[in-house]
Amino acid sequence: MRTGGTEAWARCAGELRYVNEVTASLDGLRFSMPKSFRVAIERIGAEIWVLTSTKRGIVDAIPEYLWDEYVRVFCPQESSGDGILGGIAQPMKCYMSDAHRSRWTIPAALAEISEIVCKSESVHLLPDQAIIRICNAERRRKGLFKPSKG
Repeated sequence: MRTGGTEAWARCAGELRYVNEVTASLDGLRFSMPKSFRVAIERIGAEIWVLTSTKRGIVDAIPEYLWDEYVRVFCPQESSGDGILGGIAQPMKCYMSDAHRSRWTIPAALAEISEIVCKSESVHLLPDQAIIRICNAERRRKGLFKPSKG
């Protein structure tokens, strides 16, 4: 089992650094992960990914072992205090098996909260540091989402 922290974050970000952003077709709430992402996911070695949303039109996919680091980096006001993550949609775990690394399903409740599904019936996959951002493709095309700096 891999452990989190700054070094693990940097290693994961390194695996995603040279993966190009792409658009994937949705079949309901399911999409196929392109080969470049599958290779990076395999190298990252996470069996469990956490899916959550902090912004409308975006679902973040984070290796479970990096969850605490994700909260610290992207929601610092949430990581201090009583542990209630008010700015983060209910995190949902996505278990990966070798047979299903290429097909991901966005949980219906998370899709509704994040408003990820759009008229184009596609999502945009964007590596952003140690995160895979699954974006509403229309919002991405219109320039309404920009990756974080870092």
